[in-house]
Amino acid sequence: MSEMFELSLTLLGSDARLDRTKLLGQPVAVTIPTQNALSSRYFNGKITRVAVSAVELSSIRYAAYQLTVEPDLWPMKRDRNLRIFQGQTVPQIINTLLSEYQVNVEDKLNGSYRLWDYCVQYQESSFAFISRLMELEGIAYHFRHEAGKHTMVLTDSATRHQPVSGYETIPYHQTASGGITTEEGIGQWALEDSVTPGIYSLDDYDFRKPNAWLLQARQNPASPSPGSIDVYDWPGRFVDHGHGEFYARIRQERWQVEHQQIHATATAIGITPGA
Repeated sequence: MSEMFELSLTLLGSDARLDRTKLLGQPVAVTIPTQNALSSRYFNGKITRVAVSAVELSSIRYAAYQLTVEPDLWPMKRDRNLRIFQGQTVPQIINTLLSEYQVNVEDKLNGSYRLWDYCVQYQESSFAFISRLMELEGIAYHFRHEAGKHTMVLTDSATRHQPVSGYETIPYHQTASGGITTEEGIGQWALEDSVTPGIYSLDDYDFRKPNAWLLQARQNPASPSPGSIDVYDWPGRFVDHGHGEFYARIRQERWQVEHQQIHATATAIGITPGA
């Protein structure tokens, strides 16, 4: 979630003299059958790196091409720019930049977002810029892969995620430590609890209303000792109480999520980010 995917593929061939530069930027699609006979798992992206080596299998020598496959978003990690956006919301800014790089995007946002009078991309990549804005506004993203394309899906609520057909329920197969199972399911499951801050506070100053009280604070209900660790931010980049409450809630939810996590290993092909 909220990270670029990176696939590492190894392809075997008889010709080691293919022009590797012609492979760069080419689309790649991988199809994997699932336990649902009516559907398959797809991986789709663009080749961003190519390496070739030699391997020997059953006394036969092959050329092994190692391909790195990344999303259409990847060029945005390599640019750098200085731009000003005025009178736009963060989703509008994000969609503007994604459209310039011809990234397929689906907006599944539920929230109402503030208009920024002035927003600057300053000596940073377009990816770093939109990542910073999405983190600020509590927007997550994942990629949905299909046979011929992949789509970046923007979300701001867990209710916007849907299960993969055939994987609404995934069985748990208890195995010995380090063991594996050939059946599709979950093999290892571990719960982890961490100490997280108890209170998040942020504040700002409105020169037009110098006596205005803008401080916003939010308690983390998941913290084992609420209030024992304080996090304070200034400036909060707001002069409206509603915006301050929104940002305080988003930051508090971040700490709440980090309080308890699950680590698991699985052989279920249908497990995918965003589902």
